[in-house]
Amino acid sequence: MPSFDPFADQDVAALAALLVVLEARVASLERALVIGLDGSISIAARGQLKLSSQRDISLSVGAATVKLDANVLTVTTAATQFNAATMALNSAVVNIPFGAVRCDNLIATSVVASGRRL
Repeated sequence: MPSFDPFADQDVAALAALLVVLEARVASLERALVIGLDGSISIAARGQLKLSSQRDISLSVGAATVKLDANVLTVTTAATQFNAATMALNSAVVNIPFGAVRCDNLIATSVVASGRRL
């Protein structure tokens, strides 16, 4: 009856080659993902950083949250700031149910308004 030798030369060579590949992949992960002693996590990517989920993706810092699901991006903060030379918002309707819109200059093609004076 032939015996099985798990340490045959061809098996050892195949395992050694696999180990080299795995070591390279672990080294790559260690460069991209760093877990600090304080529990912080840093992710770095030389190329595209892609997060995928079947449900949603959420980021939170204190009470501030950013949530992205299949159809809606929700940002919840005490204040939101955008700094850009120009900004494009392409939407059929912008709904601001509470509060007011305040700006230094308003340039409009047409204005439709209704309301009552207090």
